[in-house]
Amino acid sequence: MVKMEVRLPPNDDEAEEAVIGSLLINGDSIEQVANFLKPSDFYYEANRWLYEAALALYHRREGINQVTMAQELTRVDRLEACGGTAKLSYLISQCPTSLDIEHYANIVTRLSTARQLIIAGDRITAIGYESGPDASASLEKAELVLTSLRKTNGKTDLITPHDRADKMMERYNNLRNLDTSPSIPTGFRNLDAIFGGGQMPGELYVWNAHSKLGKTTLAQDIAINQSQHGDILFCSGEMTDDALGDKEIAKIAGCSVIQIRTGQYDDKLWEKILDGIGSISERKIFILAPPLNIARIRQTAYTMASKYNLKVIWIDYLQKIELFGTKDEQVYRKLGNITADLSLLAKELKVSVNILSQVNGKIDERDNKRPDIGDVYESNKITHDADWNLFIHRFDKYYTKEEWEAYWPNLRDRAKRGWDIPKGLYSSTFPKNITEIILDGSRFSTDSRKICQIVWNESMQSYQNMYHESEGQQGSLD
Repeated sequence: MVKMEVRLPPNDDEAEEAVIGSLLINGDSIEQVANFLKPSDFYYEANRWLYEAALALYHRREGINQVTMAQELTRVDRLEACGGTAKLSYLISQCPTSLDIEHYANIVTRLSTARQLIIAGDRITAIGYESGPDASASLEKAELVLTSLRKTNGKTDLITPHDRADKMMERYNNLRNLDTSPSIPTGFRNLDAIFGGGQMPGELYVWNAHSKLGKTTLAQDIAINQSQHGDILFCSGEMTDDALGDKEIAKIAGCSVIQIRTGQYDDKLWEKILDGIGSISERKIFILAPPLNIARIRQTAYTMASKYNLKVIWIDYLQKIELFGTKDEQVYRKLGNITADLSLLAKELKVSVNILSQVNGKIDERDNKRPDIGDVYESNKITHDADWNLFIHRFDKYYTKEEWEAYWPNLRDRAKRGWDIPKGLYSSTFPKNITEIILDGSRFSTDSRKICQIVWNESMQSYQNMYHESEGQQGSLD
């Protein structure tokens, strides 16, 4: 008969006892572990009770030593269950110093996490057995199990004033000695000026615009510029890799996308296409084609971060990401869950995350077509999660040259349509192809609203800088 070996969950009684012994030797050492070590991290019940007693004394601002611990355990009727005063003396004798308490505590938390991973593995196994026809939904559920585990384990974000000062000194000293800025330029001067030089790692940028206003093209143009500084992940929820490639080749070849799609190229165009393919092969842009869901985006991002120099993520677009949740859960909550997860992803990987989003239909119902924070599609939580709320706008998409010339002389008509915000941004000249990038809310800007201009080049099918450095002037292309 084969004897089955019983495997205990991961644990270390000596490390747990060393934590308690350190606290009995030097009660002040609890400051080093109280912000991340939880009673539930202890595997052995007696050790858990001992740590709970130490925490109770700490929270009441009472000293922690052999006498006070015995009194606290007696108060909650657990002294004898923990081994009595003899156990406290034993723990002190077995711990040579309290200086290594954080090392012991890290062992305890690591093994606690290992035990919870086993439990999470069982839950994920159950999800696999119960999996329905939608594999993406099962992956989302499994991801939520692991996300919950990440959120409830490890050290908290509580930082003591002394630790904070040390961290700031290290950070600012590193920044002082940088050869280049940590920001990633977009390639558009006026836009980079709004961002303070470019996009920063760890931040979420939400770009809102009406449909058919060139969101994808702008995202591609910025991604191409940013690829000079590191690897870019471009997640497309609407266009295949072939469709994205057709647009890129058309720009490089200086022809229409239709001409690229229909084939039968002459020798001259074929040479341009070959040159374009060579140029694209040198760009550090990686494509994640549809369909999109948050689990797939996260998995791809983590894989890229481990293998490449991932700097920026672009997602086109929010409303194309598959939504999960209960049938009764409202759409705005589901969208809010996505942006919250992307904000966390930016911080975890220390990359800039950009997501395109549709505006709602309110713009079509009013005279002033310039979008603002109230036009964000479906969810106010999107604006809350975003570090930067941006909008794309073009007047020539809503008004003809004749309407512009008729309304412009009348200040009241101009104000009604939002043409004079900010003053001096436009003249009586019809703003053909002038595109506004509007910042309407940022965690890092005291100005509630800023507007800069870039230009749509119809022949090149791309966006370009204004000729003048000043945001307040219209001009020709570079």
